[in-house]
Amino acid sequence: MIVAGKFLKDKVYYSQNKEDLLLEAFFPNLKEGFYVDAGAYDPEYDSVTKLFYEKGWHGINIEPQLERYKEFEKSRSRDININSGVSNIKSELTLRIYKNGGLSTFSTELKKENTKSKDPKLSAFKDVKVPVTTLEDIFHKYKVGKINFLKVDVEGLEYKVLQGNNWEKYRPEVLCVESNNVQKDLKSFLLKKDYEHVFFDGLNDYYVDKHSDKVGAFDYVRHMVEKKSEWIRYSDYCAFNEITNNLDQIKADNDYLKASIKEKEKEIDHLNTILGNSRLLIRTLIKVILNKLTNKDKTKRH
Repeated sequence: MIVAGKFLKDKVYYSQNKEDLLLEAFFPNLKEGFYVDAGAYDPEYDSVTKLFYEKGWHGINIEPQLERYKEFEKSRSRDININSGVSNIKSELTLRIYKNGGLSTFSTELKKENTKSKDPKLSAFKDVKVPVTTLEDIFHKYKVGKINFLKVDVEGLEYKVLQGNNWEKYRPEVLCVESNNVQKDLKSFLLKKDYEHVFFDGLNDYYVDKHSDKVGAFDYVRHMVEKKSEWIRYSDYCAFNEITNNLDQIKADNDYLKASIKEKEKEIDHLNTILGNSRLLIRTLIKVILNKLTNKDKTKRH
């Protein structure tokens, strides 16, 4: 919503594809929930959890890229931030980090595909060894209880990440799983774990635990079309406000220049007045001098 030429901050979502708005529809009134984000990437831009953090939630952010992890440590003091990869077994894997960090991957298949790509964002990369753990080990280590939602976006390793959970003990109420790089049939795997597929947003699949009260809780038209039509993405919000702030600065500069011009015009008017008076004085002096010279000349003749 726009007020006085600016978007309201409480109408901003952070995720890439409105994942946070979709997930919020399952928990509209929950003020202190718990999330888990596997492949968290950034605490603000394209974040699925930032909106919930602002509402008072906390959780676990798992991010294998060291520089990205440090950003979470700076801005997510209530969260557990883990600098690690996540898969189906504890090990060490090679993470390929691209210029666009959001495309970085452990997946051998994706690395091969990206090598063939002409996308300039995939042309430069570096490979680093990263420790990898499992969801079960993380949940056990941090004594995790109820999980409201689990988001998984790990560029091709989603199936293995989900394999690494103990589904008898740790059952997130809602799952948001990126599906564009999935190598195996995740849907069949999760159906066997008693999860029901409820929505596909064009990028991610959403599942709910059949044993929870979230089955039937989501309605796209009611929650997204009717209630979320006035929301704006965070990156667009920042760009819009930057433009607005620049326009405000330009207006302020313009007003300052107009005021300065008026002052200069006053100074010019004053100088013109002085110049006019000076010209009059000079003409008067010239007349006086000419008169004196004329009188002297007359005196000499007589």
